[in-house]
Amino acid sequence: MSNTRNLADLLDSSGDIKSAALDNVTPTTSASDLTSGTLAAARIASNTIDSAHITAGAVDDAHISGLAATKLTGTIATAKIADDAITNAKIGADAVTGSEIADNAINSEHYADGSIDTAHLATDAVTSGQIADGSVNNVHLATGISASKLTGALPAISGAALTGLTSSFSGLTDTTVSTSDPTTTTNPSATGHLWVNKTSGESYVCTDATSNNNVWRNIGDGEGKIPPPVAASGGTVTTYGSYKVHTFTSSGTFSVTTAGEIDILIVAGGGSAGAEYGGGGGAGGVLWGRAISAAVGSHSVVIGAGGSAVTGSGGFTGTINDGNNGGNSTFTISSTTYTALGGGGGDGYDPGNANGKDGGSGGGNSLYGSDGHDGASASTQTAPNSSWTAYGNAGGATAGHTLRAGTGGGGAGGAGGVNTSAGNGGPGGIGVSTLAGSSSTETAALLWSAQKGTNSSNALVSGLSSNPGTIYISGGGGGCSHEGDQQVSGGAGGGGDGKSGDDNQSYLNADANTGGGGGALEGYSSTAGSGGSGVVIVRYLT
Repeated sequence: MSNTRNLADLLDSSGDIKSAALDNVTPTTSASDLTSGTLAAARIASNTIDSAHITAGAVDDAHISGLAATKLTGTIATAKIADDAITNAKIGADAVTGSEIADNAINSEHYADGSIDTAHLATDAVTSGQIADGSVNNVHLATGISASKLTGALPAISGAALTGLTSSFSGLTDTTVSTSDPTTTTNPSATGHLWVNKTSGESYVCTDATSNNNVWRNIGDGEGKIPPPVAASGGTVTTYGSYKVHTFTSSGTFSVTTAGEIDILIVAGGGSAGAEYGGGGGAGGVLWGRAISAAVGSHSVVIGAGGSAVTGSGGFTGTINDGNNGGNSTFTISSTTYTALGGGGGDGYDPGNANGKDGGSGGGNSLYGSDGHDGASASTQTAPNSSWTAYGNAGGATAGHTLRAGTGGGGAGGAGGVNTSAGNGGPGGIGVSTLAGSSSTETAALLWSAQKGTNSSNALVSGLSSNPGTIYISGGGGGCSHEGDQQVSGGAGGGGDGKSGDDNQSYLNADANTGGGGGALEGYSSTAGSGGSGVVIVRYLT
């Protein structure tokens, strides 16, 4: 330095020599002019040092700060990555693809709980081998699994665990529980529909579901099936409950304009009693048909007459004094004739045979005869098929010759009575009061509507002010008595009373249109009771 300087003027605040004080030093930009020391960063221009100026291995971790991942090329060897050094936060979404992951490199420890969702599972990736036994419960099963997926048998399970099942009978699709019966216009969806009337206890099954013309079969103890309604005319028409009733007291025609099913009660005429120590007349036979098909057309009805009365010959002259059989009653439908047989005549004084005649119900025996008086006449009434029920009984058998009295004619509900040791005749057999498939109350409702039959005291219902509850029809005639002025009861159901003596009384005759048998009379030249005419009663549901 050629000039004298003040030392304080040569140094800066840091104690370094100010560059301005070096006025006698020649400036240079060549690194070769530097002989020792270090070059301050401020003396190095931007972008001056490239890879050619850096010695291999000279830059270590200490010299690197904030290096962006984009500055990296190639791959990083696993040896360069410390265990657990890379966390989820360091990996961008979807940054790592399958090609970046070595085979078998990721095991279960590297999956976070809940990190694998259905989007990361390939179709059909999970097989039964991946599912632990017992790991799939109800929570893991979707609803609507087809029953066809089940194999084997279900184990026993509690009914409480079953869902989707109806809890009541009425909840089924093919059943109805109601307080009333079905009708022909109920119109179920198909045959086989079950209907329960919870009030009456009756049950029905639909056997024909034709619209507004249904047929319902009663499967209980009731009145049979509910058929299509019949439209018809003929006889005297009455109604009760759900039924229309046609009563024929004389022969006529039952005309059907709408076909359907009907119930038919056919009662034949009763036999007349035997004269002179005679037996009572047998009641007319009874046929009861249920659910009989009635086609459109005219159907013939014939009412049998009661057996005509017989007058005694005036003493034991050998003249036959037997009563006459009643006439048959018939109903012809669809070319088939159904016949109730007339009641058998009671036996009168007959030296050769004391037995009454066979018939719908048999006639009673007389006092005298060489056969010993011990036989009973028979009922010959039979049912034509299973849709019909026949009613008829035998006349009473004579208990002994010395009893000197006749026996009762048979009734539709019971056999004729025998004579007694006191010389009393046998009472007539009782009439029928309970028809098949019906109770006595239901039978009474039918007969009350028709105003035919008697109460238990043999009084005609047509003379009563109210339904007695039990009504009889077709009772046998009473046999004659020998001692005193005795009257022998005819069977309830219109049978005539028997009597001792020879005075003809009106009560000997059976009641008209009941099918009752005539009552016998003891005296010579007396006229015994005639049989009652028959009746036909038809009913159907409206």
